[in-house]
Amino acid sequence: MKSLQFALAFACVSILGCGDSAGPTCEQIGESCHDVQTDLGQECHEFGEDAATTEAQCQERDDCVEECNITVE
Repeated sequence: MKSLQFALAFACVSILGCGDSAGPTCEQIGESCHDVQTDLGQECHEFGEDAATTEAQCQERDDCVEECNITVE
């Protein structure tokens, strides 16, 4: 019975963890910030296009959303 409860709990966490993203994609940051002529705008552009940047990192960049007027769905 405990293993069934564990399996159900794991399934719930997995489903919730894979929901819609709450932030921008790296592609959105790179494209939207391309022509923003501020220091933060250029930093966001480079951050979004950097191959070492992960999607999880991009989703946390609320500063880039504001600076570059990114619409997050």
